[in-house]
Amino acid sequence: MKYHSHPSYKIIVLKIVLVLGLFPMANSLFGQFPPPPPLPGVETLFETQTEIDDFAEGGLGVIFGNIRIADNGTDPITNLDGLSLLNSVIGNVVIEGNEELTSYCGLVTLLELGNILGSFEVVDNFWNPTTEEILEECEFQDPEEELSLAEILQAFLDDGVLNKGQVNSLSKQATKSLKALSKHLAAFARAGILTEDEAALIFNSAESES
Repeated sequence: MKYHSHPSYKIIVLKIVLVLGLFPMANSLFGQFPPPPPLPGVETLFETQTEIDDFAEGGLGVIFGNIRIADNGTDPITNLDGLSLLNSVIGNVVIEGNEELTSYCGLVTLLELGNILGSFEVVDNFWNPTTEEILEECEFQDPEEELSLAEILQAFLDDGVLNKGQVNSLSKQATKSLKALSKHLAAFARAGILTEDEAALIFNSAESES
């Protein structure tokens, strides 16, 4: 995780820290007033899965400035679970270019509270869900009711979404590695065989069983 800031904004950030402990309350009480603008030149950059995971250990709930999540290829970002404690972002949130990112559930608290003072952009990732799709995908499910990978693939076969050869191919890739499966699913999504949601469902099931 890297921080980029312009010296002239350091004093501004310190002043905001004193006030924003009450941000959620102020946001609900004074929502009729426009929020302060994001701080240009201040950015928190996540480039690896390790940086995402390590963020949870810090217990930080507020980020001042923009967030950019952009995989640099050294440690592929597959999920955002490490951001689950995050409840406010005083800036923009941009998630782009993460070819193996399939789970956004770490953002549920942030999105449910609506405490993003800038824009929320999700582009050019393996899966590019809307806010509503993220919240729907991450609703609590009883583990006993979750379908196995084999059951999901069989359901797609029964519904005519996939043929037997495609199911066998995906099963084979899943036994090799999640990376191999991810590339296979991406090819199916590009070809229109699967939707992004269907591909993400298969990958998440395989990941949970790995």
